[in-house]
Amino acid sequence: MSSLKLNEESCSAFGRLVLQHLKDNPHTNMSQLAKQVGLSQAGLSWICLERNSPSEETARKIAPILRV
Repeated sequence: MSSLKLNEESCSAFGRLVLQHLKDNPHTNMSQLAKQVGLSQAGLSWICLERNSPSEETARKIAPILRV
């Protein structure tokens, strides 16, 4: 299975926050961030896409990590 590659152009505002967090914290990767909020890496990547958005529960879990 190939991994989903994210770029800013394909991401929602939420996804861009996630990408910025990963850029600002190079010691953290998408898989680690996903585990922190109880999602798979693919699941977190999927909700970062422009046509998707996180559930309210996921947004509440990840907001403190992203400091928003």
